[in-house]
Amino acid sequence: MCEIPEWMWRLRSKGEALLLSLHKYFRHWEIFSDVLERFQQKNIYIELEVYYNSL
Repeated sequence: MCEIPEWMWRLRSKGEALLLSLHKYFRHWEIFSDVLERFQQKNIYIELEVYYNSL
């Protein structure tokens, strides 16, 4: 299973809707959607900041 590196995202505890900035960074949608589902159950607001192109 492909793990999503921690540096790819910043988590903030908020009781708000989930904000996604997926664009072209996540090709493994099944894996990512599974992760999102787990976070949504905990009411966590996720903002992704991916610096893939600058590496």
